[in-house]
Amino acid sequence: MGRLFKGLGFNLTGFTYFTSNRELWKFAILPFLLNLIIFAIMITGYVGYFGEIMQAGAKVVATLDIPDPQGFWAYTFDGLYWVLRALFMVLFFLLSLVMIFVATFLISQIINASFFEMMSERILVKEGVLTDVPFKFIDTFHAIKIEVFKTALFGTLSLVLLSLSLIPLVGMFFAILQLSITAWFFAFGLSSYPMVKTKKPFREILLWGLQHKLSLLGFGLPALIPFLGLFTMSFQVVGGTLLYKDTLPIPFGSSS
Repeated sequence: MGRLFKGLGFNLTGFTYFTSNRELWKFAILPFLLNLIIFAIMITGYVGYFGEIMQAGAKVVATLDIPDPQGFWAYTFDGLYWVLRALFMVLFFLLSLVMIFVATFLISQIINASFFEMMSERILVKEGVLTDVPFKFIDTFHAIKIEVFKTALFGTLSLVLLSLSLIPLVGMFFAILQLSITAWFFAFGLSSYPMVKTKKPFREILLWGLQHKLSLLGFGLPALIPFLGLFTMSFQVVGGTLLYKDTLPIPFGSSS
């Protein structure tokens, strides 16, 4: 639990660091505006299909019903199923909102990767743990490749868990697991820019994410709050960079 709360604390650390270092602000303005545009498009689509989305969830919970219950136990189980149906619909609604932000996040990761990498690099240079790395256009291709790998991995896991979450009764467990993995993935994506910048392979980046899963889970929890993550992404890139720096056993860049 200590690692979980320590990871959560890096959100405040990132916010404080970002607000006190104005040279980082220029890397956050354009990504923020692009995120607003992407998010507006996603919300418009969600509102347009809201009825169909909730009907899909209602069809699932309709199976949790005892037609014409008779007797004490039948009424008891029917009442229990009613509570489960209500909980499932609330969870289904929240999960659908989170998935909108996930989609915004995934698109943002690809489009804004270069800005966030430069922000991360500035932080590590300022902290004296990394020397300036001259920009090379080919580095952009490596960054995009890593983001595509991360998106493919998360997309596959999400589709599997989303399908499993539609199973009556046990579906809520998979829905909660989906939220936990989403929090971890947000933090993983926002903390990996220093590794992407130094051209580490995806396998090594993923291994680091799994080794520090509890810290990343704590760090990513605020991003699960709909709308909040849209406004805190730049702060979290800063916090994620500092979180990564905190996990290094040796000065960053000494052997890269």
